[in-house]
Amino acid sequence: MTAPATEMMSRIKRAKRNGTKLHLDHEHVDLLLQDDVYSLLCRYELKEMTGCAVEQKEPANDSKSADIGSGTEKTATIGISAGPKEGSRAERRQVLAVASQTARQNKRAKH
Repeated sequence: MTAPATEMMSRIKRAKRNGTKLHLDHEHVDLLLQDDVYSLLCRYELKEMTGCAVEQKEPANDSKSADIGSGTEKTATIGISAGPKEGSRAERRQVLAVASQTARQNKRAKH
C-alpha cells in the first residue's frame, strides 16, 4: 500500500499533467487539513478573495530592527506581524473570519 502523502502527490501531478479533475480520498483530505498545509491554503484563499498580496514571512535569522515602530503609515499588504505562530488555530480562525467577511461584502456589492 502506498503512503497517503505519496499517493496524493502522485494524483496531483497526474491531474496537472493530464488536465483532469483531482479526486482525493478521506486520508488525503486529512493531510490537507494539517496545520502547516491548511494555513498555507487559507492564505491563498484570502489572497484570492481580497485581491491583495499576502505578506510572506521573512526568515527568522533576518534582523530588521530599524523597521520596528519606525512609521505610522498603513501598508497595502496584509499579514500577521505579531501574535500567533504560523499554523496555529488562532491564525486559521483569523484568516477564515477575514475571508468570510470579505466574501459577504463581495456578495453584497454584486447585488
